[in-house]
Amino acid sequence: MPISPVRHTAALPLEEAELDRYRDLQQLAYRCLRLAAGRLRAGMTERQAADLLRLTFASAGVHDFAHRPQVRIGPARRSALLPGAGPRLRAGVVVLLRCTPRLGRYAAPAVLTRPFGPSPEAERLHAELPSYRDLLLDEVRGGASPDRLRAVTAAFAARRGHVLAAPVLPSPVAPARPVPPPAADVPVPPGLWALTLRLTAGSAQAAFTELLAVTSHSACWLDDDLPHAGPSDH
Repeated sequence: MPISPVRHTAALPLEEAELDRYRDLQQLAYRCLRLAAGRLRAGMTERQAADLLRLTFASAGVHDFAHRPQVRIGPARRSALLPGAGPRLRAGVVVLLRCTPRLGRYAAPAVLTRPFGPSPEAERLHAELPSYRDLLLDEVRGGASPDRLRAVTAAFAARRGHVLAAPVLPSPVAPARPVPPPAADVPVPPGLWALTLRLTAGSAQAAFTELLAVTSHSACWLDDDLPHAGPSDH
């Protein structure tokens, strides 16, 4: 079901014009991620792919980042790699692209995962993302705390044979109005938050980061026109 954009919300410390700026920047971020993903070539290193992503943003007029463009090929790693080392793009591997572009005082984080070439396992996992997105929204609207978000999402993933690669934690998004992270055991308070979901299933992975506006009585994703948003069976 489409989610209505935020309009005349109560107790949200942002004006509609500011929300529009965040929404537009989030759209720009995902558009650049998708363009860069489509330009990746076999044999590229993570550094070469990140350079391509940075150039894609530059061509869109973005030169400043709260978090610089990064590309990860294959599963997450705990240790850093030496320059020139690490995996290269090959058919079937999943690529994760992420960054937080900044325009003026506005910044919008974005994460995109794509299989490089055919990968039925990865495509099935990506098809599950809308269901998780709906679950997260329902929980926040119902007054869920960060602790409950983590527990409910982990249980939902387990029932589907997936694993959370990282806990789901709301991060404040309001550079002009510093907001502390929400307490773990109280409902997510009014404000603009970024929610990141990262899943694994077998050798596949899927992820997204999206902006969520929370008011004193409800919550809404800022935009439904994003790569990971679509029909779900939740």
